[in-house]
Parts: sequence; structure tokens; C-alpha cells
Amino acid sequence: MRALFDFLRTADLPYLSRLSYRQELRHLLLWGTVVGAVEGEIASVIAAKTFHGSNFLVTVTWGVPVVVNLFNVLWGVFLRGRGRAPMYRAIAISACLTLASIFFTPSEPVWGGWLFAAQIALANFFLSGLVTLRTTIWRANYPVTHRGRIAGRLSTVRLLIAAIAAGVLGLVFDWNERAYAWGYLAVAACGALALVPLLRWRVRGERSEFRRTARELAARRGAPPPDDDDDATASIDDELSSNAPVRARGGARAGLVESFAILRDDRAFARYQVGMFLLGSANFFTGPAVTSTVAKDLGLSYFWSVVLLVHIPTALKFIVIPFWTPYFDRVGVVRYRLTNSLCWISHYVFLTAAMVLLKLGVPSALVGGFALLVVARGLYGVSHGGGQIAWNLGHLHFAPEHQTELYMSIHVALTGARGLIMPLLGYVAYQHLGVGAFVIAAGLATASYFIFRIADASERSRAAALHLNS
Repeated sequence: MRALFDFLRTADLPYLSRLSYRQELRHLLLWGTVVGAVEGEIASVIAAKTFHGSNFLVTVTWGVPVVVNLFNVLWGVFLRGRGRAPMYRAIAISACLTLASIFFTPSEPVWGGWLFAAQIALANFFLSGLVTLRTTIWRANYPVTHRGRIAGRLSTVRLLIAAIAAGVLGLVFDWNERAYAWGYLAVAACGALALVPLLRWRVRGERSEFRRTARELAARRGAPPPDDDDDATASIDDELSSNAPVRARGGARAGLVESFAILRDDRAFARYQVGMFLLGSANFFTGPAVTSTVAKDLGLSYFWSVVLLVHIPTALKFIVIPFWTPYFDRVGVVRYRLTNSLCWISHYVFLTAAMVLLKLGVPSALVGGFALLVVARGLYGVSHGGGQIAWNLGHLHFAPEHQTELYMSIHVALTGARGLIMPLLGYVAYQHLGVGAFVIAAGLATASYFIFRIADASERSRAAALHLNS
């Protein structure tokens, strides 16, 4: 039981990491409400019930929080060399203003549901920028020996607050489905207040890192690197103090070219992304169909839809994250993903069996199908809880210091790419194949397992070769 509340402890963390951890912890106690209000599961339930959206609108609303990640490469280019703490606060405020605008979204016209989906997409676009910033800050503020543990604790807090927020919103919307306007306005206010603990947030070694990045990028342009004398250092300090970005000429275009070069040249990272693409595609392939089944076919209320789709997985995440994180720190991201993919496969096996029974329509089969669906949602929580740690930190295993933002933005953008493609393919497959769509998802997850096996074998061979050479 003590492990479940590890996020309250700081005594076992490195001394220099404690202040930043406490600041982030206090921030997430309110910011988690924003995360809970914009996630695809809760937003798609609102689209289905408040806006009486079609299955297609539900699919789009479920998928847009992920699709907007496709543009995260632009965040990686834009954020490189900028002060991370000030940018974090500015982007977070933008997300809060977007959520506050939902207050003016009407529920009656058909276009109201599409406007709501667009507002959820824009809010998640800002949140995707925060994801890139946050993991880069974690690299600077937390040592690799404790990074998984710290990320797991912060994720636990975020999940807990997000689940509470989703539950409260569900109860409020059951009471009055038009209360979504005031509900999202309140969420935006909580998000703004959540930034108060970050007013004095600092990123360790940021100025020195920016100098190294400036030299690296100057070398790539063929320009002479800055000298280490006082005048050169002062000029760089002036540029950094004005929050001016330190990046290669060419802006977004140069950043995109560099991103494609990373995927071409870093084969280990590219292979890892292939495995991630297959594993994430399985989830996106079936997610909207599960939401439609729960919120529309089974006819559950807002609250009980949220319980099944959000609270059961979150409860399992809350339990398993303290056990996943030391495993991540011990074995590294590739072997960790190998184990995690097995959990995902088991989830899809139970989910497919549940859908088979639910589609039979026989009362006894409905009871068994619902029970299996509860088990599947629990396994989803176990798998997703472990996956969240690796999703946030996995790119750091591959990224050089001066390309951290770009590696993360590539990773997030590919998440957006599968979010753009797979929910729509899943929608088509579900319309024509029914339960067969869930079999396809299980096959995608199984394929990812074999990709991670190959990646793990390659990592072990490389480690053995380095050991022999040393």
C-alpha cells in the first residue's frame, strides 16, 4: 500500500531534484483536471450524448486529441533554444483559453458537435507542446537513475486527478447535459491556477545546454563555432536572456529536414518507432468502437460510461505504475516495451472475446460479455499505465542532448500520424467486419511484440560488443 502513495515522498529522491519535483507535484494537483477533461474517452462520450453525434463524430472526437500530435514536429522546431519554463506557462495558458471558449459552443445545431471536437483538438495541440517541453525538462532536472521513478510518480498524480475530474464531470452532465459549458469554464480556471507553483520553476543547466546547441548548429551550417571568451559568452547570454531561439537557419523546413535525417540515420530509433507505431495503432483501431459500444449500444449513463472507460483503467494504472517504474529504470526502454507489449496482447484477447459475446445479444452472453469487458478495461489500465512511462521517456534512450526536442517531436508526430489514420480505418473495419476489427488490433499488437524482440536482440548484441571491446 505504501508504494501507491510514493508520489508524496521526496526523501528518496536526489537532493537537487526535490524542489522541481515538489513544484511539478503541486502543479499537477490542479492541472490534472485539464488533462481529464480533454482526453478522447471523456470528450467522445460528451460528443455522443450531449451533442448526439453520429458514430463518425464520436470517432473523430476520440481521435483528434491524438491526431494533433502530427504537428508536434513544428513544436520541436519552435521550442528548440527557447526558455522552457516561460514557454511551458505560455502554452498552458493558451490551452486554458481554448477550453474556456467551449462556454460559447451551442449543443443543439449539428455543427456545435464539430466545433466542440475542433476545440478539443486545439486544446490537445497545446498540450502536445507541453509534453515535448516536460520530457526535456525532466532530462535536465532529474538523473537517469531516478527518471522513470519520478515520471511514474508524477503520472500517478496526473492520472488520479484526471480520473476524479472526469468522474465529477460525468455526474454534473448526468444532472444537466448542458452544464458542459460551465464545466469546461471551471476546468480552464483550475488550469490557470495550476500554473502558480511554476512561477519560479527552473531548468538546470539550460543556459550551458543552449551554448552547446548553438555551437553544434553553427558547426552544421559550416560557420565557425563561438569562442569561449567573455565577449562570445556575453553575446550568447544576451541572445538567451531575450528568449531568442537558438536554431538552424531555415526554421521549420530545416527542422523537418533534420527530423527525416534522424529517422534515416538512427536505425535503432527508427526500429523502435516502427514497434511503437504498430502497438499504438492497435489501440487507435478499436478505441472509438469501444466508446460507441459503451455510450450508445449499451446505453450507459455519463457517469457509468466514465467509470468503465476511464475509472477502471485509471484505478489499475494507479496500482501498477509504482511497480512498472523500477522495472523501467532497471532494464531500459526496449526490453521494457517487449514486456509491455505482452500485456497489450492479453488486453486485446479479452476485448475481442467480450465483443463477440456482446454482439450475440443473448442475456446470458451479455452478462459474460460485460464481465469480460470490465476485465479488458482493467488490462488496458495495466498496459497503458506501463506504456505511459515509456512513451514519455523512451526517446531519451536514443536522443543526443542537442536533439532532445526533435526526437520527442518525431515520436509525438508519429503518434499523431497513427491517430489520423487508424481510428478512421478502425471505423471502416468495424462497420464492415464487426468483431473482426478487434482481431486485426490483436494482430497489430502481436506484430509490435516481434519488432521489439528484434530491437532487444540488437541492443544486447551491441552491449556485448562494447563489453568485449572495453
